[in-house]
Amino acid sequence: MSHFQNKPSNGIVVVGQIKDIETNEIISSAIVKMGCLTVQSNDLGLYKFSMESITSKSFLTCSFIGYRTIETDRFDLITGDSLKVDFFLIQDDRPMINCEGQE
Repeated sequence: MSHFQNKPSNGIVVVGQIKDIETNEIISSAIVKMGCLTVQSNDLGLYKFSMESITSKSFLTCSFIGYRTIETDRFDLITGDSLKVDFFLIQDDRPMINCEGQE
């Protein structure tokens, strides 16, 4: 996680890339959530949140089918800040749950 000042901007930017931890291959179409906001990584595994401000502590969650979901610690950002968070996902060897017939 890299925290840096984004002086020319009056908003907040959070960016990063998502890769497989073992193969270092890019993971596209992964889901990254920050509070109620959700983005999807592009073909290069990149994601970006841009917002005017944050009113509370935030954290990021990254998930992709077949991989374990990962969550950051909570962090504070103020207007003009930028944060770079790269995710390295590990494959999930647990069996998928079949929910058919469940009430």
